[in-house]
Amino acid sequence: MLKSFFLTILTLTNIIYAQPHFVTTIPPFQFIIKEITGERADVYCIIPPGASPHTYEMRASDMRSVEKADALFMGNENLDRWALKFKTKKRCELVDLIPAEYRLVFDNHKSHSHKVQGHSHDHDGVDPHFWSDPLAVKAILPALTAYLSELDPPGKPVYEENMTAFSGQLDSLDTQIKTLLKPVKGHTVILSHPFFRYFFNRYDLHLAGIVEIAAGTEPSPKDLVKVIKIIKDEKVKAIFTHPQLSDRPSQIIAETAGIFCVMLDPLGGVEGKASYKELLLANTHTILEALQ
Repeated sequence: MLKSFFLTILTLTNIIYAQPHFVTTIPPFQFIIKEITGERADVYCIIPPGASPHTYEMRASDMRSVEKADALFMGNENLDRWALKFKTKKRCELVDLIPAEYRLVFDNHKSHSHKVQGHSHDHDGVDPHFWSDPLAVKAILPALTAYLSELDPPGKPVYEENMTAFSGQLDSLDTQIKTLLKPVKGHTVILSHPFFRYFFNRYDLHLAGIVEIAAGTEPSPKDLVKVIKIIKDEKVKAIFTHPQLSDRPSQIIAETAGIFCVMLDPLGGVEGKASYKELLLANTHTILEALQ
């Protein structure tokens, strides 16, 4: 009996230590990967709630966590360039997994690069904020699941089963969001930063302008005047900001133009936004309330 007990403990210990350990840069990536892995893998997120992936400063503890991980999942150099400095066993840039037909690019901002407080923000190529579109997320799942299965072959059946379930949930979520936003379809908005372009493109909300193309770079007075003119000409109802970066320029524009300045949260990781579905629906309700 005692021998059997110790064998059970040893088996459970081996299972715990054999559990894959994955690291993501931001909460939405953690949500997505956790949907596929379920309880089979430990999925840790580096950036705490409220921090911006564009301006985040790495800590020594981050280095240690990534070095121990089986893989690091990031966006691309336009989102979390600092993660390229990590030494890790495997690295996956999720933007590379997006099929061409789902990608949005910074085609109007060629050679647009700024240095802000030691950070370089390039805005050529693919817009990395794809997770705000549930169908773009669904489109990366086959390649992401295959990659996770390569890292953890015994987990392949679990990952594939979870992927199928999550794909269905994303279809349902897409339908739910479309239904909720039907009363404001076609409305015109402004973004403080290009963090929700995929969402607005998917759900037929017209994005008339962006206050700050490069994160943390305040627009010039001339830029502010241009945005205010767009608001008046196109009857914009709201500017949407997010808590990870300063919204001061957007607040000034909103007050001058007499429209709402409303905060969305593209990253979540807090109560009420602790899963992918919760994050998208919370933002959907905020958008609906602002535009009605």
